[in-house]
Amino acid sequence: MSKMIQINTINSNIRISSTRPQMKIRGQDATMNLRKTKAKFNIKTKSDTVEIHNYPADKQLYRKNPVDLQKDISNYSLQKGNQAISEYVQDGDRMMKIENNEKNAIANISLEKLYRNGKKEINVGYFPKEPIRIRVKKGYVNINYKPYKIDLNVKKNLNINSKKGTLNIGVDRYPKVEITTYDNKIDTKI
Repeated sequence: MSKMIQINTINSNIRISSTRPQMKIRGQDATMNLRKTKAKFNIKTKSDTVEIHNYPADKQLYRKNPVDLQKDISNYSLQKGNQAISEYVQDGDRMMKIENNEKNAIANISLEKLYRNGKKEINVGYFPKEPIRIRVKKGYVNINYKPYKIDLNVKKNLNINSKKGTLNIGVDRYPKVEITTYDNKIDTKI
């Protein structure tokens, strides 16, 4: 028995097409602005000051301002005036004692005159009881510094246009195998 098998193969046909990507770059010259501000440097100073308050001590040493001196002179003159009046009255009383021939009248008058103003103290120097007040106010130094400042501004227009590329793959024909037999009996034990 003769068997006949015919095998036909058809190759595939793959179609590939592509377009290239495109890029367009357009631009103009850049512009640059440079701005500089000046530095600032300031120094403020205040010196130390010394305040001396010596009037209370001066007042005790009889160096007074005009208002205080006027008050003291007024009080002193009133006191001395009253004292003088009282002395004149006492002197009149003594003179009457002498006229009346009283014993030891002159001796008593001389003793009274000696101790009339009380005990006397002699001071060689004057030292004030009030201290001189000294106050020191500290000065200051303020330094303000702002450095140079530079502002840089750059402008550039740049236009970029692009198109993507493409890759198209297509199959026109698929592979195929055709088997044709001319006998109805096919031996499957191959």
